[in-house]
Amino acid sequence: MQVDVMPMVQSKKVTESDDWDGGGTDTDDSARAKHKPQDKVMALAWIDTEEGRAWRAGAMAWWPVEFRGRLRVPRSTRRDPDEVALPREPELGNDGTWGLFGGWAAWGEAYRDEVKRQPEFLGPAADWKCIVEPLKELLGRQNKSAQEGAVRQARCHRAGATPAILAQNGSVWDAIAPVLAVAGVQPHAPEQAPMAEYLWRSLQAMRPVLFYAKAHFNLARPFWQDGHSTPATVIAMPAHPSYPAGHAAAAYLAALLLKAAGRGDWARLVNAVETVAFNRVIAGVHYPMDANAGFMLAERVFEMLKQNDDWKTCLQKVARQQNEQQENLPSLKPHLEF
Repeated sequence: MQVDVMPMVQSKKVTESDDWDGGGTDTDDSARAKHKPQDKVMALAWIDTEEGRAWRAGAMAWWPVEFRGRLRVPRSTRRDPDEVALPREPELGNDGTWGLFGGWAAWGEAYRDEVKRQPEFLGPAADWKCIVEPLKELLGRQNKSAQEGAVRQARCHRAGATPAILAQNGSVWDAIAPVLAVAGVQPHAPEQAPMAEYLWRSLQAMRPVLFYAKAHFNLARPFWQDGHSTPATVIAMPAHPSYPAGHAAAAYLAALLLKAAGRGDWARLVNAVETVAFNRVIAGVHYPMDANAGFMLAERVFEMLKQNDDWKTCLQKVARQQNEQQENLPSLKPHLEF
């Protein structure tokens, strides 16, 4: 599917009276001569009136970045989070109702902002239905009692897994560190800057989609009751809904990105992804189904990324650097003297 990276925006028709500097529909000198200096003075005075200020406020919604009528909405355009409707009732599993995480007030501010952000490489939220619908089908096949039982059983692994859980509970690089290690990627190394940029921009593109899906389903974390979890978790309960799991999504997308760049053994990458995802279940902050939903979301985001020309350019930059490094391998060969 080819994703349109530009939201649909209605263009305001530019007329003679709108144009002062040759950006409108009139292009000949005689037409421009109609505009006299005093007209501009009068217009500037009008802008300061109540009516003018109201017009200006509305105009900012359609004002083009490129002046001649073709509107481009900057990637930083943000939507009011209330436009992403939180369901009044949660989605249903096979055995009853899943608990609600809560309204926007329960979200951390940074996560709420992610729901509003227009991601690089991807289209507007209207194009994300192809991601949300399969997650809804997956949720409908789950059994709440079985999921809660799996979380309880996973607690027996806490003693051995706690150091890794704490280490992965930081930045996105911390979260996907086991995956990066398989491919020998060190994101902070200067010589790996193209790879780090490729991974970072792709992972950041997925975040608004991830939190859009979390807002859509609005599922509570395991054993979440009255603002706290029972039994206790290894880490603080994240301030956003449970489904789908962000760590699982980030780890799997990183693996897919590395595979596309020709880095890492796939079986080992998948094993690292599963380790990251299961650690979040052990920690008590996710159900296993959250991880599987995260894998599904990452796979669909990856398919959307592959359709974007800017993303392809980013990948090609990584490939060029890897080819240069291979060409510059040292000519010295091992040799033993006797």
